[in-house]
Amino acid sequence: VANTKGKGEKTDDKDKPVVDDYLNRMHDEFNLVCLPLVIVGYLWHTYACMSQPSDLDQITIFSLPRISNDVSWTYLWWCFTIYIYVDTMWVMLYPESVGSPITIIIHHVICSIGWMIIFAWPGWEWYIASGLIVEINTWFLIAKRQPRFKQWKIFFFLDDVTWVISRLIFFPINTYNFIHGWLWLAQQYPEQPLGGYWNSGLFTMTACCVVMSQNLIWSYQKFANRKYSGKEKGL
Repeated sequence: VANTKGKGEKTDDKDKPVVDDYLNRMHDEFNLVCLPLVIVGYLWHTYACMSQPSDLDQITIFSLPRISNDVSWTYLWWCFTIYIYVDTMWVMLYPESVGSPITIIIHHVICSIGWMIIFAWPGWEWYIASGLIVEINTWFLIAKRQPRFKQWKIFFFLDDVTWVISRLIFFPINTYNFIHGWLWLAQQYPEQPLGGYWNSGLFTMTACCVVMSQNLIWSYQKFANRKYSGKEKGL
């Protein structure tokens, strides 16, 4: 819960996280400016992938892997990498900027390591990038709580809609794809430890399951009680 009394003042309730109002606003502004760069990269990359023929060697159920063969992937990879590293360092240096710094740092570490799996399996470019759809929701979630946008009810509506689409529909599908990809790798490389199941897809699959579990917990906090007044986790 953010303090609203002014710069540098802290909450007195020991049961609540200590959040500096000024640093919290600066962190929000940082995300409002930087996330659109990531979102544009995601949409650009998605279009580039969909413009390419799909890989006929299907390893998942819901979609065929695609390679963009385009500079859009280079832009997106660097843009998201820089963004998540800077944001993680921000929260580590100024934990009072957010309500749940430990949760955010763990979430970012999992995502950033999973992001690097592309170096092991370049063919997973489509799946690795597709998880960034949640950043569209993140932008609306942050925007709706800004004083200058609070009178715009459309932001609250778009937050709910994009939350359901990205976190409760699309991300679980993407997680299932990674589970299926992990099983596929186990079949293709049975010489790996544990009969092939200890492979490079294990971490990515596990990371997606952890993040999906976080999304489910946050969704319960968000929708189970609409009077929930805390800052949404991860933000």
